Amino acid sequence: MLIATPGVSLDDKRKFDVVAGGLRFEVKLDRKWRDTGNVAVEEKVLRYTQSDFLVYKLKGVRELLLIPVGRMREIVRSGRYHSVIGGDQADNYITLIPVREFVRMCQIV
Repeated sequence: MLIATPGVSLDDKRKFDVVAGGLRFEVKLDRKWRDTGNVAVEEKVLRYTQSDFLVYKLKGVRELLLIPVGRMREIVRSGRYHSVIGGDQADNYITLIPVREFVRMCQIV
């Protein structure tokens, strides 16, 4: 069962987006992946989310990509991928992961 979180405070909404089966999910949409060849992972999201999983929707692709938050934190902290300032806030760093590598890291759902 999928439960949205209407009526929850903004601070609580920042912790996760969706609860399903007792698990918490943060849902992200990448609109520019085709243009850049990368999936953008917002480091601020990884810092503050209380979700168990990240769910990525690549614009124009039907499937969703699922990865545990802890695993994505490890990947970003590894320093293997390039980080830039970007996203929807000026002080937010994003890590750019090539699409093919990102897809291999995730479970396709």
